[in-house]
Amino acid sequence: GGVSLELQPELYQLLAPEQPALERRLAGCSDVASFLPELKELLDTVAGAPAASHGSAPGAGAMAGLVRELEEVGWDRVVSLDETFTDITLSVPDAARRPHAL
Repeated sequence: GGVSLELQPELYQLLAPEQPALERRLAGCSDVASFLPELKELLDTVAGAPAASHGSAPGAGAMAGLVRELEEVGWDRVVSLDETFTDITLSVPDAARRPHAL
């Protein structure tokens, strides 16, 4: 099978209008490492690049959701995280166990 995705309710609501695009991108990926850049691009589009460029920290609800997501992914995969939680780099191994920063 392909990659499947489970989202927190807040993230699901944010991505709901983009569900067809998300499903197309998900169907075209064979593993998590190849899907994460696609997901990041879609999230950047939905969230709007100008908001991210201001460097403002997310609200408490968004922060709690982000922490839950990072706990699910695993804190050991976090390579870097800025003080406003707007720039996160994760390390994801490919099938050959080579790490890739996303």
